[in-house]
Amino acid sequence: MATRSHLSSAPEQAADESTPEEKFARLTRAVYGDRRADPPARELLLAVAFASTLGKVADEKMWTTVRRALGGRPARLRELARLDLPRYVEPGAESWVEGTCEAARHRAFVPRATGGHTRAQAAEDWRNTDHVCGSSGTMRVTERDLATGRHLLHWFCGRHREQAARVAEQLAEQNKRAPEPVPNAGGLLPSYFAADWLTFYRWASWLAWQPPSYGVCADDWPAAEHPVPAHPRLRLIPGDVAESAGQP
Repeated sequence: MATRSHLSSAPEQAADESTPEEKFARLTRAVYGDRRADPPARELLLAVAFASTLGKVADEKMWTTVRRALGGRPARLRELARLDLPRYVEPGAESWVEGTCEAARHRAFVPRATGGHTRAQAAEDWRNTDHVCGSSGTMRVTERDLATGRHLLHWFCGRHREQAARVAEQLAEQNKRAPEPVPNAGGLLPSYFAADWLTFYRWASWLAWQPPSYGVCADDWPAAEHPVPAHPRLRLIPGDVAESAGQP
């Protein structure tokens, strides 16, 4: 990960004399070039970028401007902030996609309706060649990697409930010893703007959320899959983020 300069923490750095238009354009290019930023993240980042550059209004608090840029719905800011919570998301955890049952198959799979399939084609079906059940999984068992802590999901159907329980029991001790995984979602606001984001995330989060030990800034997390070009962080008005905690 390329290092990023912090405007407020580099006294020797010359003052940024860019115009608000230039600052907003620079932030916009960086956001759209960031592979980590999905549409909701871009919506939030660009609203904050606008409020801190072009959208400044006299005597208006910055987070009031952000809410205005998001369409004036107070709840929208909290919705987008929750999506930017720094966290580890296991594969498929935030979707309705289910896996296929990986229990061992003891009888050959035979299609109910051949539809022109030959016996040879049925024999080559992946459920037969891989010797797995292959039915839609309704129960999942999580395996945590001992080296990285990352999650691997094992799926089982209702017919193989007992096997799912055995696998869960076998993995229990390993999962306890596995380290905390590096976050792989959220943490983009601190990557672009310097502020008290921990307070902001606590305001936005559900009670179960805890800040990861790796910090709340995605730029500071190790082993990024896609290095992000360096860019300075824009310092927000001191106190604004903390004050927003009391003004959802």
